[in-house]
Amino acid sequence: MDNHTWEILSLYTIPSKDGLTNIVDKINWRFQITEDKYYGDVYGHTKLPAPSGGSFTAYDDLSEETIINWVKEHEDGDAIIAKATAKLEENKTPPVEEKNPPWTYPITVDGTEKYMIVVDNQPNDLTKIYGPLFWDSKKINEGLKYRGFSDLSVPSNMIVFRKGLLPTNEPLTLSDRVKIYKAEYTPEPTFDELTQTKENLSWSTETGKAVGTYRLIDKTLDEIKKSVKEKARLQRINSLIDPAEMTLNENTVKVYQDEQTCIVTYNKANIMNDSETINWKLVDSWINASKSDLLSIHSFIQGKIQSAYDAEYDLNNQINGSTSIEQLKNINNSITGV
Repeated sequence: MDNHTWEILSLYTIPSKDGLTNIVDKINWRFQITEDKYYGDVYGHTKLPAPSGGSFTAYDDLSEETIINWVKEHEDGDAIIAKATAKLEENKTPPVEEKNPPWTYPITVDGTEKYMIVVDNQPNDLTKIYGPLFWDSKKINEGLKYRGFSDLSVPSNMIVFRKGLLPTNEPLTLSDRVKIYKAEYTPEPTFDELTQTKENLSWSTETGKAVGTYRLIDKTLDEIKKSVKEKARLQRINSLIDPAEMTLNENTVKVYQDEQTCIVTYNKANIMNDSETINWKLVDSWINASKSDLLSIHSFIQGKIQSAYDAEYDLNNQINGSTSIEQLKNINNSITGV
């Protein structure tokens, strides 16, 4: 099977000239070579000379074969094939990828060595941990320069340099104020997001490493109440997202429950005559709606919205009246759809 394919993408025509109409002036085309799952494309356009000597073919009588032959007559076929073949080979060649070496050095935490630049023995001043695969010496050196250490620089290739850091827990001293530490941290703890918050890592260099630990902080009762109230608010919003079914003129129809639809139906009904009807789009159908129909839809949506607000109001009263974390947990667990 021929793996060379011509495709005519579009034709540019001159509407009328010298008594002829729809004269093809330019052809946009694509030539493709395929091999298994790979391909090479060449795109181009061919400018045609004006028809002469009775050679004109009416536009409606043109065929794909005719147009392709015109392209071949006016283009360098060998050059096009060579270009497509080159692109095919390019697509067959996998891109260059950066990989870790096939051997490993001793590691510290999580299978990856990590480092921290520490100034004046205050690791919290620089919270960025630079790992060997993300070692950006330019960025770090710019940071050191910004802090006034323009005479200092860190190694450009940490993958090679790190070997000197591993045998001991001593930091690498760049100056009396700036050191590079091996960094490790405790696993991120699981916690109850309703009643606790997790602080950022707190760092210490007392052991010769930069060691980060997480600390969990218990929320106050008021903070927990605020979180549960937010969940109640989201439940009210989410309860109105999906359409609802209502009965209209003895038919079951679906309507949107949002406040905008509620307002629009009310405003539209108020400017209609009692005998007037309009075409109205529901969720999945059209109706010829009267003023009474629109007011019925408005009333139904308004009731749904009010019910959602009433439910949120009741939950807020329960939350405000709670005096223990356990009560708030029970209210929180009763809230659904969030």
